[in-house]
Amino acid sequence: MHEHDGAITVVSGLARCGSSMVMRMLRAGGMELYCDHETSFETDKMLGLPDDHEWLGQCVGKAVKLLDPQVFTPPVSRAYRVIWLSRDAVEQAKSQVKFLTMLGVVSTELSKDPETARRISESLRLDEVIALAIWGDRRARMLMLSFEGLLADPMYTAGLIADFVSLSRESVLGMARIVVSRGPECYPGLLELKEMKGDSGDESRAQGGLLVNAAEGGGA
Repeated sequence: MHEHDGAITVVSGLARCGSSMVMRMLRAGGMELYCDHETSFETDKMLGLPDDHEWLGQCVGKAVKLLDPQVFTPPVSRAYRVIWLSRDAVEQAKSQVKFLTMLGVVSTELSKDPETARRISESLRLDEVIALAIWGDRRARMLMLSFEGLLADPMYTAGLIADFVSLSRESVLGMARIVVSRGPECYPGLLELKEMKGDSGDESRAQGGLLVNAAEGGGA
């Protein structure tokens, strides 16, 4: 079981960094998650940051996914334990273009233009510097992970995460099993949806995990 010290465990990074997979790993390890959506493991309340932040008090002792802190900036008044996910900027940009195209935000024509991904990758590199500085200003404890390293060695990475958030070592194998065997290149489709379908019939992927519905005020 997870033992908390009054800090909020945050899974953070820039969009399309592998944060959903890490949230699933934490759930498999027995940690409570604060979220509205069981596919993305995000909470809509994140969009109210920095102005609306009182809800973060409900996240103490739980894990919450806060992407793009350079935009949705958390307050300095909380204690944070941050798992930061980085990813190759070019592949991350391709993944963002793919996702935005599926949402209809980016046209098919623009998605096929290499210049679109190039501009986004340049922006990602700058945004990461700012985002990490924000967590630094909040004196957050940081575990720096890479999407590529997570895929390459799930057991080692699961052990790092378990130690960082005080999960039992017995949970590491179940956490590592969450990681899908794939390369780090941009996946042709939304892998999260396939992972969700796999969860429904695979008890080993959700052993001991608890999901807190943010819409219900963080109740168990």
